[in-house]
Amino acid sequence: MRPYHFHWAMPKIIWGDFEVDTDRVLGRGGMGVVYHGRQVSLDRPVAIKALQKDLTRNIDFIRRFQREAKVLARLVHPHIVQVYGAGEAEEHYFFAMEFVAAKDLGKLLGERERDFSFDEILNIAAQVGSALAAAEELGIVHRDIKPSNILLLPGGNVKVMDFGLAKSADTNLTKTSMIMGTVAYLSPEQGVGDECDTRSDLYSLGVVLYQLATRQVPFKGENPTSVIYQHIHTPPVPPRELDPDIPAGLEAIILKLMEKKPEDRYQAAEEFLTSLRSLCERTVVQGPEKAPSDKSFFTTMQIIDESLLTRAPKKPAKKIRGLIEAGILLLLLAVGGYAGWKAIEKEPDPVPA
Repeated sequence: MRPYHFHWAMPKIIWGDFEVDTDRVLGRGGMGVVYHGRQVSLDRPVAIKALQKDLTRNIDFIRRFQREAKVLARLVHPHIVQVYGAGEAEEHYFFAMEFVAAKDLGKLLGERERDFSFDEILNIAAQVGSALAAAEELGIVHRDIKPSNILLLPGGNVKVMDFGLAKSADTNLTKTSMIMGTVAYLSPEQGVGDECDTRSDLYSLGVVLYQLATRQVPFKGENPTSVIYQHIHTPPVPPRELDPDIPAGLEAIILKLMEKKPEDRYQAAEEFLTSLRSLCERTVVQGPEKAPSDKSFFTTMQIIDESLLTRAPKKPAKKIRGLIEAGILLLLLAVGGYAGWKAIEKEPDPVPA
């Protein structure tokens, strides 16, 4: 008779309003561990990311982390995993986030035998672009866009997650001299430790789309330094050289996203979405072999249009605004002068005495 072994499950622990299931690990990374949990007050499932203790020994890091939590909690968007709260309990600093039952693109790239279709790539591009536009609106840069941070739900919806390396223009949460992110998807400016903005995230998105279209990353090397060097100096092999079936319009967008100099890329997520919309329209009209289905086309267009419509109107630059105001003033003066001249012209000649 075999001896019976008792298996003692670790009890669930309570961190503030959140119950943490330490037996159910959803993921691990360099920053810490993600557990499944529950928000007690609302009785809803959550994902709880607990930071490693060695990262919390620096008081400056703790302050940046707390400021970061407040910034990220403002990111409420259908294509971003929402942060519900953050806190500290039992010497653990943690994020409580929306729980999404989905696989990330990194896992799907390894598991799926078939390629991602043109439909899927367009939809993923539109949804991630929409998420980046929302972050850009608040002055937030993700700085770690990669397949494992993009969740693909069964219905085709996408959620961008893990803003753990995010940088806010208001709080300057992370030092720009540090190389942050994953080297395979790193922008050239990240590689040299320069200041990053949304254009850096767009570069990383370009690398993700390159991989989805070709099933390989653009740059490989024996060590991280080699890969970073290629991001900075080596042009990527055009996707259509690896797969001639990739639509030329998609290739053009990917290569523009991956320009070495930020000023040569799309200057904002909104500009990228506009270009993507144009590609969808041209594709449906021209009807190439890999044209998206009607359903995919309308879904992608709806995502793009909703994102563009919700963008707050931008004020014109100071110089341009000054020129506009000067033009209006000159126009008013011209109209006033013309009206005065017409009034004088209509006055009758004086009658001689």
